[in-house]
Amino acid sequence: MKCFKMGIVISFGLFFLAGCHTVGVGVQIPGTPHHQTKYHKPGPPPHAPAHGYRHKHRHGHDLEYRSGLGAYVVVNIPETYFGNNLYIRMSTDGRWMVSARLEHGWRVAVGNEVPYKLKKHKKYKKKHKTKYHKPGPPPHAPAHGYRHKHRHGHDLEYRSGLGAYVVVNIPETYFGNNLYIRMSTDGRWMVSARLEKGWRVAVGNEVPYKLREHKKYKKKSKKRKKT
Repeated sequence: MKCFKMGIVISFGLFFLAGCHTVGVGVQIPGTPHHQTKYHKPGPPPHAPAHGYRHKHRHGHDLEYRSGLGAYVVVNIPETYFGNNLYIRMSTDGRWMVSARLEHGWRVAVGNEVPYKLKKHKKYKKKHKTKYHKPGPPPHAPAHGYRHKHRHGHDLEYRSGLGAYVVVNIPETYFGNNLYIRMSTDGRWMVSARLEKGWRVAVGNEVPYKLREHKKYKKKSKKRKKT
């Protein structure tokens, strides 16, 4: 009899425990929320809130954002841009060049390294390019022969026929577009922001058009005299 009672107690206990286990299984734990997808708004990046936003690059160059190009322009350096963490410019043969540093390391751009808007702007500009050369020297050089001292201490004299300054007492050295200009021994145009150092191959329109044409004419004349 005692065994029978003990069996009933054990069976009831097991049934009770099974019921508790079922309740525990039925409790639902809320899942973690799904990761939200980020959508990038069109226009300049967050650190460039508007067209014309300017800041200094870590290498010391001033950059100004142009919304129509989808990139920055490098202030006081013609036809030079900054986008996708690269400096960008076009070579004299029409190829896009990029570099992590402005002074060296230029290579041909690949993929989407050049912003789409910038490429589109250049194509349009090339297609509708019309040159209008105003007669006479630029505003800061009111007359042929105008002379002034550059901030680096060199005397400059404007030549309207070249569209540039000559550096006084330094043969075959010129100044235009805020750059010193000369031709290397192998016939390539070289430019530098300083006369003493930093010379590199010129790109784009860094060398004034009149100066280039003058040198071409001078070279042809020399060949004719030899013949």
